[in-house]
Amino acid sequence: ILEWYRPGFGVGDLMDEVAGVLRLALAQPELAVERHPYDQLLGEVAGCDALAATAEQLRGVALQRNILGAESMQLDADGWLDLLFSHLVQPHLGRTCLTFVTDYPASQAALAQLNPDGRTAARFEVFHRGVELANGFLELSDVDEQAARFEADNCHRRGSGRPPVVVDRRLLAALQHGLPDCAGVAVGLDRVLLLRIDGTDIDEVISFSLQRC
Repeated sequence: ILEWYRPGFGVGDLMDEVAGVLRLALAQPELAVERHPYDQLLGEVAGCDALAATAEQLRGVALQRNILGAESMQLDADGWLDLLFSHLVQPHLGRTCLTFVTDYPASQAALAQLNPDGRTAARFEVFHRGVELANGFLELSDVDEQAARFEADNCHRRGSGRPPVVVDRRLLAALQHGLPDCAGVAVGLDRVLLLRIDGTDIDEVISFSLQRC
């Protein structure tokens, strides 16, 4: 993974920089770039408001679109969103360009700040030829908000019968110490290399693959 942070950058600035890095890495300096909000992309294929739909409504979409195994799945709204996105949207992204998907649901903010609308996160992912290459955020620097998110995640896990995750106290301590306003991104170099060589299996670009041990 190639990961970096840019103090003073907004999400738009970082997307411009990531596009430049990927064009260089893929040896495609003229590769076009598109940006689309998450809810627009999913709404077009699901026929619903992705930011407001209930788990049951999203399950209905999955059944209607004949997604294999959906009838036996027990998922929350975010789980259904991930399933629908991965099956109905992602395979078509970035066929001839770099596609940045922006403004993910607030429930999927992870370590990103929320946008002023409160419904979406200042987070993006970039895809090329259906492959996710990078995940970027406007970094959350509010220690109280991050601690509340950790607690909310663990409450959700307990409610669904899963064990809680150990809270990253070092991250909270670092945020308490102070993090400047910045945007950060992680790029999957193995995936970029796979596309660069027109490979078909990630095993082709892993130096010490378990499959070859």
